[in-house]
Amino acid sequence: ERRMVVTGCSQSNYLKPIYNETTWSFLRRSYREAVGEEASAIYSKDDDDETGFQVPYEVRYSPVRGRSIFVTEPVKRGRLIWSSDYDAGFRNERSLRRFLRMISWELRCEILLWAYPVDSGQAHVALDDASFVNHGESEREINYGNNDRAIRDIEAGEELLMNYTEFIAYDTVDWFDEIRAAAWNNNDNTYNNNKEKIDGSVVVDYYHTTQDYNQIGSPSTIRKKSWNYFSSNFVRFSFFLAPIV
Repeated sequence: ERRMVVTGCSQSNYLKPIYNETTWSFLRRSYREAVGEEASAIYSKDDDDETGFQVPYEVRYSPVRGRSIFVTEPVKRGRLIWSSDYDAGFRNERSLRRFLRMISWELRCEILLWAYPVDSGQAHVALDDASFVNHGESEREINYGNNDRAIRDIEAGEELLMNYTEFIAYDTVDWFDEIRAAAWNNNDNTYNNNKEKIDGSVVVDYYHTTQDYNQIGSPSTIRKKSWNYFSSNFVRFSFFLAPIV
């Protein structure tokens, strides 16, 4: 079986649209076919045009974070925000590469923008609008907990923001790091040490590794910035860090 290698994602200004249910449904079907029904974390359903979100929301473009999720009505603390019905898990390199082979180059780059490694040694990605949930730069901004529930009352119109560092297992899944680094043109998975702490924030001076990409976005969006924890946009689910998503 030919080895699928994704490259060139950082060199292209491919469009990053807000996808409709046709695309999400296609990705779910492709995932189930790639990993097999027995290994699939997403079951074959008649409701493939639905979403895991349990609260009213809309996806729109944020001038700071790109594509992002905004609630359209107040959400009380403790309310379930998202269920993991469409959280796709990849147990090994072969299953992820098989899935990537089945979709377009643009979607391959998107998947490798959204996907993230976990402590179990797998890679996960949400195959619904949850992939547009972004990272919050401060505790004040973060309103969405790692248990997929609201950690405080959320006002209508507020952006859903998580703390990616609570669930992403950095530098622990070598096969995933290799795939992602190849896609985003990184030759060194060593964490960028050219950084300093200022008032609890991290200043990253240049784009160097996959983790830096997760922190500060794609090469075209880099500016010297300070970040609390990690920067925006690599969505996850149950999740993710990406650049302007």
